[in-house]
Amino acid sequence: MKDKFKQADFVRALNERGLTYSQARRAYTAMIEAFESAMVNQQIIRLGHLGSFFPREVPARNYKMGCRKTKGGTRDPNIYEFEVGRRIKFVFKLNEAFSKRYGFR
Repeated sequence: MKDKFKQADFVRALNERGLTYSQARRAYTAMIEAFESAMVNQQIIRLGHLGSFFPREVPARNYKMGCRKTKGGTRDPNIYEFEVGRRIKFVFKLNEAFSKRYGFR
């Protein structure tokens, strides 16, 4: 079993379904650009009967660390605080019918 399903695998799958190599590359590029656009606009991305990517907002948060590492590997014992701003995460949720059909749950 392979660990990753990469661009070449997508192109090969499209090629096996009747597209030429250049058409398969263009189709893959168009799919990725559509995903990028939807993510930038924070839209839900539905992938047929498989499932959906949902945008979730992660609020800003302050972190406190008891010390800070320096370049030499020593530690500065002062409390180090930093803030991570608001972020958007995309969560994938499997379609219930698909997960039951293939025994994922």
